[in-house]
Amino acid sequence: MESLKEVGEHLKRTLRPGMDLRRLKGDLFGEVTKLLDGGALSRDLAKIVEEVAHEVDCGLMMLGEGREIDLRDEEELSLFVRADVEKLSEQVFTAEELSKVRLSEVALSEIPRLNEYLPELCFPDDQVGYRGGVARVALRLFTGPDGLGLMDRELHERLLAAEMPLNDYDVLMTRDGDDFLGKGWGMGAGVDDIAVIDNWGREAVAGYMLSQDLTSNLVILRRDRMVFDQRALESMKDGKARCAATLLPHLYEKEKFYRDGREHVSRVVLYRMVRSVLEGKHDSFDLPRYNLDNVKLANYWLVILRKIARRADCVEMFMRMYSCAKQMRQDRLASDAVEFLNDLVRTGPVFNFVDNFGPQANARLAVQKYINWLVRTNDRSEDISGCQEMPPVGDLMVTVRPDTSDISESERIRVKQRFDAYFGDKLAG
Repeated sequence: MESLKEVGEHLKRTLRPGMDLRRLKGDLFGEVTKLLDGGALSRDLAKIVEEVAHEVDCGLMMLGEGREIDLRDEEELSLFVRADVEKLSEQVFTAEELSKVRLSEVALSEIPRLNEYLPELCFPDDQVGYRGGVARVALRLFTGPDGLGLMDRELHERLLAAEMPLNDYDVLMTRDGDDFLGKGWGMGAGVDDIAVIDNWGREAVAGYMLSQDLTSNLVILRRDRMVFDQRALESMKDGKARCAATLLPHLYEKEKFYRDGREHVSRVVLYRMVRSVLEGKHDSFDLPRYNLDNVKLANYWLVILRKIARRADCVEMFMRMYSCAKQMRQDRLASDAVEFLNDLVRTGPVFNFVDNFGPQANARLAVQKYINWLVRTNDRSEDISGCQEMPPVGDLMVTVRPDTSDISESERIRVKQRFDAYFGDKLAG
């Protein structure tokens, strides 16, 4: 096989009910590796992008008429590949689903203290906007005590402080734009922070909202206005992280599913909820006990550990993480935080805690995620992530909120010593 299209067509021809998908995925990953490692990486990535754009003909953004690609620029190629496979696996929403999105708009001039908190906003033209943390801060300001007054001041100030200072600037651009990387960098975004939308029409914006993970992220900040889904206001009001995903398979994992008549959020959504409360960007989240018992974070605990290991407050963050794990009954039966940390590191001896992935690795990951998506969209099973069988559990709703008030100073000191022992050399410099 010489192109992504051939890989996809082969998969659709090969899939049969009851077949071993794990083995099939391994074979397909091998084919992708050949495509990416068979020669000069730039040449292979360019070949994939070109064939995806011209053979699949799905309106991909990066190879429109008159657009040229710098084959020597690995970051540019990484963005091309990621945007192309995301378009290939784009969720297609029905008119009924799109109609459920309740969009509202407000002028930027109506957002109090916007220039105080976001003085470096930059909008090169109407084809770009901010998403993620930047847009979330703007919505918090609009709904806070100085705006709509939906949240009490103490909670508002605490959640807002957790957002600042902004570590990255996530950007949204329309497909008919130009100079994506140049504009993105000018707006403070890196190559992995740039996402693409077809246009600013209601259907495209509603589709974007339906594809997001948490309701607090259902907001876009454009040059002259802020656009948000009404569902985002609930998270602004009480500070709770809520799943915004649909049942449709997503490129990076199915985010919500039913099993035995019960709705579950998947491991990737659970991970994002935990991260958001650990970082203080949400106060808490609520999930049924059966969801927490059936869907385990597993190695996602290691991903969280990697993200907090470099922080100056890594010990406090880990204590918050351990508190969440206990409330979720996913603390691996550890007697204390030190044992939990030891157990995590023992179960992930080859895990990369340095987190130094470059454009090549990101491009390869995007293509492999596309293969995963092809498998999921053709797989009729609904296996629980990280769990072999469904135990009898109730519908009790559990509120997960980090609480480190019962952690002794001696335990904090021991955790700090273990952090230094495990990560001191790996994270030096």
